[in-house]
Amino acid sequence: VLLKEAHENAMKKSLAAFSENAVGAGLVRQKYENQLHGFLRKAFE
Repeated sequence: VLLKEAHENAMKKSLAAFSENAVGAGLVRQKYENQLHGFLRKAFE
């Protein structure tokens, strides 16, 4: 349960930081957002 909460908090913080600093839109931005999701998923396995 604690690991899941830590994962959710990390996702929220990293996506907020990504959204603040990301340049571009559409497919390019989506590509990097998907990479971020994949990295976080692997980091918390």
